[in-house]
Amino acid sequence: MALRSKPVVLPWLLAAALTALLAGSLFRAYSQTHVALFRMFGTISVVLVGFFATRTFYALQERDALDRLAEVLEGLPTGFAVGPAVQVPDPDGRRPLVVDLVIVGQRSVILVGIDVTRPVATASAARRRLQRLAWRLWRVRRILEQRAAVPLSALILALYRDPGAGPGAERGAGPVFIEGVPVVTPEQLATALPRVDAEAAAEPLPPDIRARLLEGL
Repeated sequence: MALRSKPVVLPWLLAAALTALLAGSLFRAYSQTHVALFRMFGTISVVLVGFFATRTFYALQERDALDRLAEVLEGLPTGFAVGPAVQVPDPDGRRPLVVDLVIVGQRSVILVGIDVTRPVATASAARRRLQRLAWRLWRVRRILEQRAAVPLSALILALYRDPGAGPGAERGAGPVFIEGVPVVTPEQLATALPRVDAEAAAEPLPPDIRARLLEGL
């Protein structure tokens, strides 16, 4: 299945390479002419090289993470099927609410939000982003519960950060929870799904309803 589109790498890589060449030319011009303007623009170019190189690294990192996630999704436990991102109209907002993945389990439909907060982010910034993502999933869940007669649950998938590394997360016997929503890594997804699914409903989905849900993926 297709996940979110992978970030492009080539434009950032070309920008870094060309800007590095420009910086070298500007510093050579300064050494030959001693015009301070060349040195100033050369210094700015060096800063830009660092920015473009960082963006290139982030793009490569995200592509690798999405590839690993795709492998995990292909090996989900028996009884779980995954569908692509969906947009749910928000009655109280102008923008639709996005759910990154929809997983049909044996007892419920699991709404998955993907957190792409990078390890360099502070713990407080990471927690704020997780809270916003959890609130969005709760909002989608409440909207869909008014329309669908199937049990719904939610889960946050952290692509880069270990959800248990930051302070302030609620720890229990299972995964870390943010605003009542479990947060897991891709490697923990296969073991977390059956637990989340079992907690959502006591009985399996009726076969006809589950078949229709699977057809919609």
